[in-house]
Amino acid sequence: MIQKFNSVTSKTINYPLVVVPRSDEQIYTSHGGKGKMLGFLSQNGFNIVRGVILSDTVHKEFLDCLPLKEAQRTSTHKILTSCIRKELITGLNSLGIKNRRLIVRSSASVEDGTAHSFAGMFKSISNVGIDKLDLAVGRVYSSISNPILVRYAKFNRIDINRIKMAVLIQEFIQTEVFGVLFTSDPVFRDQSKIIIEYNLGDPEALVSGSKTPTTISINIRPHIDFNLKMLDASLGNLHGLNESQIQSLMTIVNQSLKAESLLGVPVDIEWGIVGKKDYIFQIRPITTR
Repeated sequence: MIQKFNSVTSKTINYPLVVVPRSDEQIYTSHGGKGKMLGFLSQNGFNIVRGVILSDTVHKEFLDCLPLKEAQRTSTHKILTSCIRKELITGLNSLGIKNRRLIVRSSASVEDGTAHSFAGMFKSISNVGIDKLDLAVGRVYSSISNPILVRYAKFNRIDINRIKMAVLIQEFIQTEVFGVLFTSDPVFRDQSKIIIEYNLGDPEALVSGSKTPTTISINIRPHIDFNLKMLDASLGNLHGLNESQIQSLMTIVNQSLKAESLLGVPVDIEWGIVGKKDYIFQIRPITTR
């Protein structure tokens, strides 16, 4: 049964996500913006990447052991206690990804909300081995002191000392196609259009802006189900995508519209395709701030 977002806080996180420590499993305020959104997606049958949500209580314990400024600036101290590390390894093992390459991503309390996104300001570390988890988590924690983030927070009257940091530790997916999709034109605020941007290969080229993406604008309203006929009429030839990847893209569009319907607001979705599998990596409300 589909769960509405406003009731998700009373539900248990579903596979393929595990919360560490397990005692925080139903405390959604401890999962951060990305973690809460991914938990919502897992409950509603979206295809997301396997991973562990490291609760922000772990961050609090870390801060309690070090002065705040030192904790924000260091990534070399021991971050995870032996108990938390053991539970984390158990969680990764239960998902079958303990020996896979991982991606370690921020899930701060201020991220991905309806008012502010903080997009790209916190640290993400790709292609991490299990032996480097402490270092990667520390780098995510220390990204709170990123000067751009500090200025952005100050401009929006957000106290960085009150930011709580959960961390996502997920399987690292080497994508064949990576993109973003907006269910409403974010520039002109036109809800009759969806905007798709994508590059072939891994996310870095699109995220860093080092490569100009293929950009697609589709007049989709008042349609509900996106289909191949609409795709052909709107786009003609999709640059670099084979038939299987086009089918996956259609699934992603429909999933994005479903997410918008469930959340009740236009959304910005990061997605990827590997072989015949499509993934949603992240979802957030579209903001202009």
